[in-house]
Amino acid sequence: FDIEPSFTDSIASIYVLCFTQFTVTCVKLLQFSKWEIINNSDTGFAFYYDGTLDYFHGYHVFYGIMAIIIFILIVLLPTLYLVLYPFKWFHRLLDFCKLRKE
Repeated sequence: FDIEPSFTDSIASIYVLCFTQFTVTCVKLLQFSKWEIINNSDTGFAFYYDGTLDYFHGYHVFYGIMAIIIFILIVLLPTLYLVLYPFKWFHRLLDFCKLRKE
């Protein structure tokens, strides 16, 4: 057998190996905890791991936006593709968008 690995096969292997870690990291970056000061009724949200960093303020804005982008591109879209692929209407949509080879 003459097996030539392609770039797509390599990327797919890396994706399969890293999928869980991408998902866990994105969810951890987007987790928050609510804090409340009872005496003066002050409330707010803070980054889950570091209670001193306000949620989506300072450095967390960049990390949160990157987590959302990675979650959509690397986790959500391929998962939706795999879930919707068995349906005929999805095949027609892929053909219409010229995203499927036959």
